[in-house]
Amino acid sequence: MRAGDLVKWAWKGLKERRLRTSLTVLGIVIGAAAIIALVSQTSGMQESINAQLTKLGPNTIFIMPSSMQTRLTLIDVERMKQIPGVQEVIPAYYSRVTLYGSGGSESLSLFGIRPDHIEPLFGEIKIEKGRLMLASSAPEAVVGYEIVHPPEGSKALADVGQAITLEFMVGKKTFRKTFYVVGSLEEYGASPFIRVDRIVFISLESAKQTFNRDYFDVIFIKADTPEDVDKVVDYLKIFYGAELDIITVKQIAQIVSRITSTIGFFFGTIAAISLFVAGLGIMNIMFVSVMERTREIGVLKALGFKDSDVMKLFLWEAMLVGIIGGVIGIVAGIGGSYILPFFFSKPIKGVGGTLMIQYTPIFSLDLLVLVLLFSVAVSVLAGLLPARRAAKLDPVVALRHE
Repeated sequence: MRAGDLVKWAWKGLKERRLRTSLTVLGIVIGAAAIIALVSQTSGMQESINAQLTKLGPNTIFIMPSSMQTRLTLIDVERMKQIPGVQEVIPAYYSRVTLYGSGGSESLSLFGIRPDHIEPLFGEIKIEKGRLMLASSAPEAVVGYEIVHPPEGSKALADVGQAITLEFMVGKKTFRKTFYVVGSLEEYGASPFIRVDRIVFISLESAKQTFNRDYFDVIFIKADTPEDVDKVVDYLKIFYGAELDIITVKQIAQIVSRITSTIGFFFGTIAAISLFVAGLGIMNIMFVSVMERTREIGVLKALGFKDSDVMKLFLWEAMLVGIIGGVIGIVAGIGGSYILPFFFSKPIKGVGGTLMIQYTPIFSLDLLVLVLLFSVAVSVLAGLLPARRAAKLDPVVALRHE
């Protein structure tokens, strides 16, 4: 019998049992949608984090004291500049502060850094209004985009030309100091560990005077090339041993890749299991269908259907269930994928701030095709035994079946 005729018969059989068909298809839809929705999250997360890390550059090294006893001073800065392969050494102060401005108060990050080091460290960063702070100890500040342009419904904490008061801790004592906002930055977007859009920059000299200390909280090293990073790290370990915590962008990217791959495998496995469970449901329902349609099978065989035709008929029914469920599942999975980031997008605390995991799910054509083929394969395999049983029915016995 021609394949086209078998498909028509199979489609007719599914339409005659719409409720049962719908429930069978639903199982495949859930499994396929789960695979699409969950796997696309990990792909989106990894892409987002890698994009954030790229802003700092693969040649960036973070250096922090491993204990309270270790101090990073200008002597260390000069020593690090002598290491072969080092392009630039950027010392910085970091502290959590409470900003009091015309729009209220809020806890933010304060970053003390030389003005000419901001762009080398953060890449393309632009002034929206005003200018950068002076390199002197003048009480000048540059604020991130969200401080001047807060989310809708909120009032700006401060603006260029206004005075702000920063409250901070030195030891166990609380201090306050007034700064004048001389500039605000354009929107920078998500960034690794340091939320540039919600930060207050002051000069290195101003931070030294404010905190009354000449040692730094963190030092950033820019290597000449990404290939020089490991060599620079080896030198640092020789010089300092365990006194420093050294993190490279390359290490972070590798860790992120391993974590997202593990999460993706875990999510994919769970979703695949749900698809296999749906396959068991298809098998069960098709066995019931074979029993209910025993007489119909007998009539078909009496009309000239071969055993292979009967088997193909039921396999086509299973395949159609897989195709319909797979297609609907892919569409549902894509739709659901844009809801999940509201639950998964979280800030992760890190060096001098946070790593914001704000992402958009990513769908590859390979993933969509694979899910569709997997849905069809599960459905066909689930329908194999029921189809074989239907094909082996004795037409005489089948015609007598009530």
